Amino acid sequence: MKKLLWSKIALSAALGGVYLTALDALHVIGGVIVHGPIMKGAVATPIRFAAISGVMSVVVPLLDASGDYGGDQMESTLPEVAIELGLLAGLYALTAFAPGAVAAGVLGGALAVRMISMRLSKPGDNKYVLILGIAGPLIEALLLKGGMFSYTQKDILGLPAWLPLLWGHGGFLARRMFSHPWFRGAA
Repeated sequence: MKKLLWSKIALSAALGGVYLTALDALHVIGGVIVHGPIMKGAVATPIRFAAISGVMSVVVPLLDASGDYGGDQMESTLPEVAIELGLLAGLYALTAFAPGAVAAGVLGGALAVRMISMRLSKPGDNKYVLILGIAGPLIEALLLKGGMFSYTQKDILGLPAWLPLLWGHGGFLARRMFSHPWFRGAA
């Protein structure tokens, strides 16, 4: 059983590292992010995103198991996971190619609608949005200080104003991905 758990964490880390690094490339192409000399061809980017994906693959099931919204664990469907993958890719493209204020407005509006509307979110989603919306930018601020990369839009602490909102949207994806029956061992 533990071997199965570790293999799922490793697979989650690998897939998350590849997917999120590909999305990060949109930011490089769009001129939003510039990798520093420490990155040596952005080697650290897939490692960073793999680590975050691996951690979330453990955090989501643990938080859902706490049953703080009625005791039922959420189960996502494959179409829900696919929608979140596509939505996050679209939001990355928006932040890569739209002016900062436009991107922040659209991300903020979409996040507010999703968190308020029960049709677009599920009970308990907000905690994942908040976890990633706060932790993601804090981690990036630390990496910025280390010279790993820099943003061309430096609104708050050297980060774009839309960054916490983009990370927050990632909370929906993390929850759908790691609440799927395959990951939980039910499929």
